[in-house]
Amino acid sequence: MLQSMFAVTFTTYKDTKWLYMVLEYLFENVEKLNEDNFGNEFYAFLESLSKTFAKERMCNSSGIDAQRLRYDYSVPVYAFNLTDYVLWKNREELCLVFKTINFDDFRFTYRRSIEHWYPQNPNENEGNKKLSDDLLHCFGNLCLIVASQNSAFSNLYPLAKLENWRGIFINQSLKLQMMAANTNSWHSWDETNRKKILEMEMDILQLLTKYLY
Repeated sequence: MLQSMFAVTFTTYKDTKWLYMVLEYLFENVEKLNEDNFGNEFYAFLESLSKTFAKERMCNSSGIDAQRLRYDYSVPVYAFNLTDYVLWKNREELCLVFKTINFDDFRFTYRRSIEHWYPQNPNENEGNKKLSDDLLHCFGNLCLIVASQNSAFSNLYPLAKLENWRGIFINQSLKLQMMAANTNSWHSWDETNRKKILEMEMDILQLLTKYLY
């Protein structure tokens, strides 16, 4: 799972540092490859590597830096993929809350486009007002999708996205599936849900913090 996460995140030649580090680790431990416990040791190494990359991209000296996870501060794609891994890792607990999501079936795919779940430019003629920037660009309102879906989602209101694209959500990131599930449960996703959206974001950040530290 972690190697898949690295592969879909670091897609350019200059970003293949992770692959070199994995191969180096395997070469240095070649004599252990057939040992019963090596799988656990290798998994621990991959998790350690994921934490190192996260601290370089998402954290400051005090822990996770929420500012670096904002759209207007160029949140990295890695933040979304690591979030999905951590959500998947906590699936036994989360599936009790999000009963419509099949966490076990989740797989990493090439998603590179950062989408605002509540759009940046909603159709105000339909009564959809713009969201305040602090909520609009926060990590809680952002998700990762493929570019073609970003253009399709366009400026649709969250309930419209949910209705028009309901069939695709089972193949989306876990974070987006959770956002869609909450939109369905709350019957909206807008300024009136500010507290709930920020609470969801905080819950995710707490899971990330628990994983990283």
